[in-house]
Amino acid sequence: MKEGKYMSNTPKFEYWQSLRDSQWYWHLIDSNGEPIAIGGQPFNGKQIVQQAIKNVCSTVPLATKMYDIGKR
Repeated sequence: MKEGKYMSNTPKFEYWQSLRDSQWYWHLIDSNGEPIAIGGQPFNGKQIVQQAIKNVCSTVPLATKMYDIGKR
């Protein structure tokens, strides 16, 4: 379990700009500090990554089924 600033009672989204490629990324961190989900693509701006997080938040409650789509 991570200590310090990562401790929280609820999961949280974190986003940042990479020093390597200047792109924006996000992940969802559980209350224990471990990642739950990682954004699968880079974003070109801060507002764009923030909108992507909002889209995930509004869409996830609607996703109630899982599908095995085979090997890709």
